[in-house]
Amino acid sequence: MKKSIRKEYENPEYRVFANDISRGNKCLNTAVICYLYYKETLDIYFKYVDHVPNEIDVYLITSVTEISDILHTRYGNKENITVIEKDNRGRDLSGLLVSCADFFFDYEFACFVHDKKEIYDEYRKETEEWALSLWENTIGTADYIRNIYDYLTGHEEVGLLVPPEPLGERIDYWYSNNWGDNYENTVNLAKRLSVDVDIRKDISPASIGSVFWARTKALRKLFNPGWEYDDFPEEPMPKDGTISHAIERILAYVALDAGYITERAISSENASSYLAFLQPNARTVSDVLYVKEGVRNASGLKKYADSKKKVFDMINDNLTVYLYGAGKYGKYCARLLRRWGIEPAGFVVTKIELEKEIEGIRVFSLEELENELQKSGVIITPIKDSVRKEIAQQLVDRKIKRFIYW
Repeated sequence: MKKSIRKEYENPEYRVFANDISRGNKCLNTAVICYLYYKETLDIYFKYVDHVPNEIDVYLITSVTEISDILHTRYGNKENITVIEKDNRGRDLSGLLVSCADFFFDYEFACFVHDKKEIYDEYRKETEEWALSLWENTIGTADYIRNIYDYLTGHEEVGLLVPPEPLGERIDYWYSNNWGDNYENTVNLAKRLSVDVDIRKDISPASIGSVFWARTKALRKLFNPGWEYDDFPEEPMPKDGTISHAIERILAYVALDAGYITERAISSENASSYLAFLQPNARTVSDVLYVKEGVRNASGLKKYADSKKKVFDMINDNLTVYLYGAGKYGKYCARLLRRWGIEPAGFVVTKIELEKEIEGIRVFSLEELENELQKSGVIITPIKDSVRKEIAQQLVDRKIKRFIYW
């Protein structure tokens, strides 16, 4: 049986690590691997390399001879830093899977991070912020690195720590499904790697950006093919749908197959920035959802898709739909059904008091419709659990079988 991803993977836990305080423990048996390609941004990333604790082995990989020379000049006297020049094919991922294959598993823990550059002006600022987020949330400070190390040594169930998904008003990874054109090629790669997990198209992959901290044995199957540079597309690499894009998305599945969970790592400073960005933007999204679909909050949003499917299942079975409850949520449900092109046949109430019609929809007592409801669909609209159960029991007692909770 394939390993389920529901609990372990669908919503990776966020772990917040301090930037400026740690217990000072040495990071033993640990490597940091950085791929650097763009000369114009080198100075941005040097500060991160400079504060990696000296007991950690650092590998700086590039496919640009000029950058290799710069790295040798700057770090040539550092015993814990090794510069590797590789073929200009496969970008960062061939740097990891080909250039590091001989020594990656000599370490218990490894961090992999790389630079990024956006070619489209409208996305440049947000992509630059994403790139900084990748580095800040992996090797942001010496204390941060030590805190990551302490967490991994103390939580043996965690195989992978990945940075949070990028936030932005134009970058949509955080907001939507992240497969792009890469579901089929990721499934095919899983078969090639003998990764036996439940990869579902409706659940976004946890790893976007191919940056991580790993317990190295969690990724052993990723290296099993014995990758070569020719396995990767030539430049210019297509924007989507390549083996590199599949590798980027399969990381957490490989870890799960090995028996490890994936979590998200974020620095305390970045967590504050995320919250400051998310709160007003979440409110904007909520306002639009409320106007368009009547969804007021996260609870309503979670129920929305499921409720819609159940309602349309009723319609597809040619059932007339009635709403049980004519209060606030009954009226909301009626308005929503009308937005979907469904006209409720009526409101059902336990006892009619005054109104015979609400918003153009007739109100019936349960006794009036008992026979009709036995061949119809009923949506129970109140949200209080005890009321819902009471209504459901009344329906069951009258042999009314087709009902759902809104």
